[in-house]
Amino acid sequence: MMILPRAILWSIFLLVYTYAFAQEGLRPEEVMRLSKLQKEIRGTYQIQMLGTRKQPAVPLTLIQQIENNRKENEVSYINYCSDYRIMVLPRNRISSESFIPVKPITIIPLDELD
Repeated sequence: MMILPRAILWSIFLLVYTYAFAQEGLRPEEVMRLSKLQKEIRGTYQIQMLGTRKQPAVPLTLIQQIENNRKENEVSYINYCSDYRIMVLPRNRISSESFIPVKPITIIPLDELD
């Protein structure tokens, strides 16, 4: 009996999620692909809030950009806007046996930026 309500809720979620990203010009299958990629790379990138505590708005299209900017041996950064950047961990670190996923969001005071 619980399967039907879950299925309905999941369908509603997908419709709302798809609609939310329709303004970015994404087809539903692209939304699904990027959503899957987002789950796969979770913990391998970090949104770094630069001197602000406001909630970041990260469009789904940025997920592919994160993966495209991933380097083999060095940390890379995507300067998304003046309020935050995205730190992208390198492949060699992610594939290490001692890899520990990073927190999704961190706040960096402006005076601590490198």
